[in-house]
Amino acid sequence: MKIVSYNIHYAIGKDNHYDLGRVADSVRGADIIALQEVERHYGLPDGPRQPEDIADMLPEYYWIFDASFDIDGSQKRADGTILNRRRQHGQMLLSRWPILSKRYHLLPRLNIESEFNMQMGVLEAVIDTAIGELRLYDVHFGSVSSEERQLQAGFVVALVRDAPEQGGAWTGPVSAVAERDWSVGMKQPPMPMDAIVLGDFNMQP
Repeated sequence: MKIVSYNIHYAIGKDNHYDLGRVADSVRGADIIALQEVERHYGLPDGPRQPEDIADMLPEYYWIFDASFDIDGSQKRADGTILNRRRQHGQMLLSRWPILSKRYHLLPRLNIESEFNMQMGVLEAVIDTAIGELRLYDVHFGSVSSEERQLQAGFVVALVRDAPEQGGAWTGPVSAVAERDWSVGMKQPPMPMDAIVLGDFNMQP
């Protein structure tokens, strides 16, 4: 199994050029791809939607995205209607196999007045791989404070440890909610013991 983690830096390379295509080309062929610093509508309300654009370039993959940093990017049109947009920055996960469930967790954060310090997070997925069900954590720690990263590392350790005991996306019989079948006929999703944590930890090994 080939698993890749890549902080794509908003698709701006060392040459300072924006090129999402070369990002997609560099990870194409991996079985599971964990990306950090993926954005929607940043800069302008009609700016690129990178999760959707990457998915279009890699149509053979299942994918999920979630944002830790999410602020208003809306505009009011001349007729008074709202063009609703969110400027988002987060993580994307792509997989050759179905992604059975997803959770997004906001990491602990310190209020650091001296430097820009944004909210960071961890994207959790349960993947039905060819060799069994697997949890995967796409992590992005803060870059400003060692103290903050220690808090974030402790959070992730507890998350990985405790998740199997919490169970999957739902537990218990579906018949307990008579008016709706939340399972849509599927079996209870797993929360397996096996897990991989990867991403941008913003620290030395």
